Amino acid sequence: MAYHRAITTGTTSVDGGRLLRDTVIDRKLIFLPSTTIGLVQHCMSVIRIDPHSMRQFWLALILVDPPIGHIYHADGQKWKKQRAMHVLSQPFLGTYEDFVPPGPLSAGFTGYTGVQSGSLLEDLQYYWTLDLPNCFDATNPSLQALSYYPLNIVAAEWVKYVAVMNHCIKQFEYQHNHLPELDQFNRDLTELQAWSRRTVLSLGKVEWLIRLLQSPNFNSHKDDRQLDCLSEDLELILHKMQDAGRRLENTMQMVMTSVQIADARRTYAEQANIKRLTVLALVFVPLTFIASLFSMNTEYMPGSKNFWVYFVVALPVTLLVIAIARPPLNVVRGVVVWVDFQTRRRLMHRRLTHAPRSNAEDFF
Repeated sequence: MAYHRAITTGTTSVDGGRLLRDTVIDRKLIFLPSTTIGLVQHCMSVIRIDPHSMRQFWLALILVDPPIGHIYHADGQKWKKQRAMHVLSQPFLGTYEDFVPPGPLSAGFTGYTGVQSGSLLEDLQYYWTLDLPNCFDATNPSLQALSYYPLNIVAAEWVKYVAVMNHCIKQFEYQHNHLPELDQFNRDLTELQAWSRRTVLSLGKVEWLIRLLQSPNFNSHKDDRQLDCLSEDLELILHKMQDAGRRLENTMQMVMTSVQIADARRTYAEQANIKRLTVLALVFVPLTFIASLFSMNTEYMPGSKNFWVYFVVALPVTLLVIAIARPPLNVVRGVVVWVDFQTRRRLMHRRLTHAPRSNAEDFF
């Protein structure tokens, strides 16, 4: 049974990178970018040995990973002790929810220790010591009965995994008034693509657990049907994970749309800057050209008595160049409309003035 355990480093962010745990079997640790959350690979196996020669006893073996430590190694440098990294971490959102029904309130809380989540071995010892499952037959337990507590622990960890997905979805919410830079968009798209691949793999693991619980070979004992509720819980987790995966896909489309919006805004800003530069060029190029012409004669140098001629020539030429390059069409239209109105008014006044008196009286 493969799954992920979510951890957090508190306020210390380990941005990006894939680390390996300090264990014999490689277990990866992936830190999510721009967060303090990491996902640790975990695996749990339940093996039941039934010797055919002697049926007086049975033997079961539950294999779990060691507790999460604070020593990690970079990928490919596991055996270089000088390259070891120390990362202090704790479970994300605390320990997983205790799935054992609480006792009566009259009994109080004396002797209740709860889930410590220090290691899977300690958790299994706690549950097996607390109570035996209803589907457990001490004389000949089924594989499903032996997997009752491990499966519940795995389901509880998958619940926290869905919480991590929902937490990361909020990281990709933008305000249209404050869009990030293109580099941030590229990082977000890369992370969303990684989440898409990660979601597909996680859905496959949860679906495998559901198929395992619903398998006829696995569900061979009549008392093993006590895990039907766990199968329903896993199906609910599967649906929530699928919903979070769809939201991540929609978020990817939203990020791409935001990239287009940011690119359009940048294009508009560049066009506005080009217009400003064009206006400056239209002003200074004619002035510079005329200044170069007048500089050939010392009579028009600054401080001389004929220096005013430069302004008399330069200003009209500059205004003419601006009018030709950027004609004020609105002003021209307004002038044309005003002239047309005045012309029509004069014609009407002239007709009324030279018209016969009888016609004028009939008109009024």
